[in-house]
Amino acid sequence: MTEKIEKTDLVWLPESLAKKLKEVQDDKLIEDMILEYINETKTYLQTDIKNFEDEVLIYRGSMIKAKQAFKEAKDEQLNAMYALWEKSEKDIGQIRDLVSKAKKELEPLKEELDEIKTLMSSIDKFGIQSLLEIIKEINSHYYGETKDIIDFLFKNYKREK
Repeated sequence: MTEKIEKTDLVWLPESLAKKLKEVQDDKLIEDMILEYINETKTYLQTDIKNFEDEVLIYRGSMIKAKQAFKEAKDEQLNAMYALWEKSEKDIGQIRDLVSKAKKELEPLKEELDEIKTLMSSIDKFGIQSLLEIIKEINSHYYGETKDIIDFLFKNYKREK
């Protein structure tokens, strides 16, 4: 069985190459021109693939650097936090000591304030109120003959201690 070779049209070639091929009548020359185009395309593809592989390697390297930088930043942050924590632990101890010392120094004042409070609560407030009313009454009549009597009483009848 013999196969009949059917003439085909070139579809996937650049337009400039397709025009050149249509003008050429020699099949061997057409084949050579197509092989040359394929070899050039193959070289470009290989170069593109090589460049792509290089870009992938660069990207991976960048990701490794970013990962390392992130780890370093995280470690530095953790170390700073630990240092701050340790410092605050020391400061808290010092603050507790200061508070304890201040509390001990204020303890005698508390006792004195309690004593003053006790004394103040033992004061006869009713008696003071009555005394104030008497003073007001005296003050309202502190003129003329009443004034002379009050002055005489104060001068001549002092309470001795």
